[in-house]
Amino acid sequence: MSLAVATVKYEKLPFRVEGMHCIKCIRKIQSVGSHYKTIKNLDVNLGEHMVIANTTEGFPVESFMEEIESEGFKIVSLPKNDLEKQIKASQKSLLMRIGVSGFCAGNIMLLAVADYLKADIEGWPHIFSFLSLVFFMPVLFYASKPLFESSLSSLKARKMSIDSPIVLALLGGAALSVYNLFTNQGPTYFDSLSMFVFFLMTSRFVVQKIQTRYVSGVTTKDIFNQSRALLIEGSTVKPVNSSEIKVGDKVHVKQNSFLAFDGVLDSESAVIDDAFFTGEFFSKTRSRMDKVYAGTKNIGVGIDITVSQILENSRVSALVKNLNKSLQSKTNMLGLADKGAQYLTYAIIISAALIMFYFSFIDIEEGVNRVLALLVVACPCGLAIAVPLAQTIGVKRAFRNKLLVKDVCVLESVKNIETVIFDKTGTLTLGQIKVSKVQPGSLTDFEKDVIYNLEEKSEHPIAMALKKYLGKRASLKLDSYKEVLGSGVSAFYEGDCYSVESGNLSKGHVVFKKNNHVLHAFDLEDQLDDLAKDVVFELQKKGVSTYIISGDKKSRAFEIGKAVGIPIENIYFEQTPEQKEDLIK
Repeated sequence: MSLAVATVKYEKLPFRVEGMHCIKCIRKIQSVGSHYKTIKNLDVNLGEHMVIANTTEGFPVESFMEEIESEGFKIVSLPKNDLEKQIKASQKSLLMRIGVSGFCAGNIMLLAVADYLKADIEGWPHIFSFLSLVFFMPVLFYASKPLFESSLSSLKARKMSIDSPIVLALLGGAALSVYNLFTNQGPTYFDSLSMFVFFLMTSRFVVQKIQTRYVSGVTTKDIFNQSRALLIEGSTVKPVNSSEIKVGDKVHVKQNSFLAFDGVLDSESAVIDDAFFTGEFFSKTRSRMDKVYAGTKNIGVGIDITVSQILENSRVSALVKNLNKSLQSKTNMLGLADKGAQYLTYAIIISAALIMFYFSFIDIEEGVNRVLALLVVACPCGLAIAVPLAQTIGVKRAFRNKLLVKDVCVLESVKNIETVIFDKTGTLTLGQIKVSKVQPGSLTDFEKDVIYNLEEKSEHPIAMALKKYLGKRASLKLDSYKEVLGSGVSAFYEGDCYSVESGNLSKGHVVFKKNNHVLHAFDLEDQLDDLAKDVVFELQKKGVSTYIISGDKKSRAFEIGKAVGIPIENIYFEQTPEQKEDLIK
């Protein structure tokens, strides 16, 4: 009897949401999404004002959009295959509003020159003021439209938008200017308000660009940027865009290139650097049919793999998604910034009302002027964006420097750290191995020549360390040269078999053999980072306890500890990954 397995089909529905300013907005939208069982996950992109719902059949689109709008946002459903076009259209619209406000503001400023200079030209200053009103109309009703929409959506949701003080300033300033114009009782502010809108919309465009670049979350391009792949078709290999690769395709990965896909190894063997995932310095050997992952690096000869997952569904992509969820999570600092922006908005409105009330008994015009100044200057926009911007930039910078911040809360709590544990390799050391000792005795010139020629063709890190140690040597004609990835190299010379083989790599040990008899052993060590001692000193000066938990041998662990100033009782050596975890717990 066979069992039928039902597969659930998911559909990605893109939306554009206006009115998102901060992480609190993201949480509101995600909270709405959590009410729907037909939404698998909801990706919110603050920088591009995009929401992508991964939904199952029966998802109530209209109900979802209505609930989003009830939270004070404006939401529009987008064509599924036209996201890039929609983003560009939105940016073009914003640029148009900037252009209109700039053009009108420039002309109003020219018309205001006569008033600035107190020109005594009968009738003309008043006519210029009316022309300024004509130029101000597009600024108020077209260029400022996004501000009014945002405030109106918030009012419908019975909430206060950070654009509300700006809208009050525009309406108040416009009303006062029109009143003064027709009664001829005071100055008009068409020039100032127009320039204010121009600069505000320009700053919004700049902020949107910054958000798109920084607040949009981490992408796989922050790890590695390979837009091309080598597709194997029969006996030929042709370069194609990585986006064209499908599951089941066979691709070739050159030496020292990153894998852009999860897959299964078709080549007999490969040397893979997966330090990004594991933090381990020494490379791993993979055999035919082993799994290999995107984000790892092929440091051996070129290899062939069969793609099992494209980049967006790969292991590294899942890691990136988890990181972005962390960026959208609530932290103490974000909570304070959100509340601060909200309280500041209410404080501005209340202060404006109190100022207006006070000056209503003294000089109503002066009161209006002061209220307008307050509403323009005390804008909470910067407070709403500063914290998420700083956090995301911090995470991305760490990412590019090979530091994986799994939880953005770490950035806030790092100042409270009491203990720092180093695993030595790649932290206190550079991750660049070198030969530290040869035993027994020293190498003869002939032995140096043989070892150099054995390793000359290899690009393995250990081979590179040996060649650097030996320097350029005389060329020898070797027979039956063979390199076994993860094991070593061997060849015949004048009837004798010579080889350089790995011993216990975690102890940094490599042996040189003649006819399977060990002649010499090489101790390898990782070079100490020049900044390591200063870092440890600064941590200890701040009262932070420092430890080393290393898989290396006792003498090397103690040597590094002594060099950087970590007490012997705080050094643990020859530790397995499991033992390291237990010690940390």
